[in-house]
Amino acid sequence: GKPFDTTHFPMVAAAVLSAAAGLFAFALPHTPPPAAGTKTTLADVLSLKALALMKRPSFALFIIVSLLVMVPFSLYWTYCSLFLVDRGFQAITFSMNFGQFGEIFFMLMIPLVLARLGIKWGMSLGLAALLVRYLFLSFGSQYDQPWMYFGGIVVHGLIYGFFFVGGQIYIDRKAPKEVRAAAQGFIFLITLGAGLFLGNYLSAQLIEYNSSISEPVVQTYEMPSDFASDMLTVEGASVADVKIYSRAVTADEVAVMNARYVKDDLRAGRLEQAAAEPVRLEEGLIYAGELVGLAGTKPGSALTFAASITLPEGEDDLSGTLFAMGKDKDALQIGLDNTLLFFRAGENKIAQRVAVPRAKSVHVVGTFDGNVLKLYTDGSIYRRYNWKAIWGLAAIISAVLLVIFVVGFHENGTEEEADGMSGEA
Repeated sequence: GKPFDTTHFPMVAAAVLSAAAGLFAFALPHTPPPAAGTKTTLADVLSLKALALMKRPSFALFIIVSLLVMVPFSLYWTYCSLFLVDRGFQAITFSMNFGQFGEIFFMLMIPLVLARLGIKWGMSLGLAALLVRYLFLSFGSQYDQPWMYFGGIVVHGLIYGFFFVGGQIYIDRKAPKEVRAAAQGFIFLITLGAGLFLGNYLSAQLIEYNSSISEPVVQTYEMPSDFASDMLTVEGASVADVKIYSRAVTADEVAVMNARYVKDDLRAGRLEQAAAEPVRLEEGLIYAGELVGLAGTKPGSALTFAASITLPEGEDDLSGTLFAMGKDKDALQIGLDNTLLFFRAGENKIAQRVAVPRAKSVHVVGTFDGNVLKLYTDGSIYRRYNWKAIWGLAAIISAVLLVIFVVGFHENGTEEEADGMSGEA
């Protein structure tokens, strides 16, 4: 069957639990709003009355750091699941939940730690855990050590509990009673509003900059002119519905091709209409049929290979070629290396990290335009990520924020400072 994360069950489970939580909320004690009967202004809605607290340097620094810390924090939220998929994990939800398991423990530790260390060092501990997370993920991806990924996941509760919940406790202690609710709303606006928006935008740019959908081929490489005689060497594998083009088809054409392959004509028509350039899947098509009939076909200097690949059932690793032109070091090949799909031209290779499903038809497309290789599975292009650089930059940002917070944040008295701010407000 399908992996749990690719089914509808996670959404169903979330819907059921959300409904249960909503029903439980009706059983909670009555808590009438303290401002009931008073006029509500736009400043109240946007928690702008809390801006008076920004006159305090430490509070202002806390707000700025809380905003900026969402940049590395949202990177984990949004892209850690993609990272785990790219590293070959199957049970993504289960793996990510180790962070929630750890959070339960760390939440229980918050009162004890804050009582012993104080707000400043408790929150600094949360920022330090953020740095540790990205060091684990960066070095783990560099040296391919899965246990380090879990090190980065488990500290989630330490980060959230000590910095974010610690920050809410700090506001509750420092803000005067009349603006306390506004101050709590303000920090949520800064972190889960502006901070999350900024973080998601910058994270997307970082991912885009440190990833690639193609593999450049050395300029001296020349594509072989003849197909290999022993093209299919993966034992028990089936290669059917083969199409050969004498050009590199576009990403839009691959999407339409895949939709037609799964017999979704409605989706194929919509994709064709939305394509940036005209879809001409009959143009450059020089062969359509079975793998054994390729002899004598001459694609030229560019090539697209498309086919339905089915691997035999079993757990053993499979290696070999599914398609090949030429031989030895100059060959152009699509094949498997320990059940991982690859596309190779000479010394240059794109290699996926996710194993090809067994006993399930997969639509594979490889394109070579004379300069770069591109590899698609079921209509989606394979993207390579430089996770070491991605997580490494997040670690640098976390380290800078930690130093700024430790040096610039000063926790003073509670009641006296609150009274002072109350007078200013």
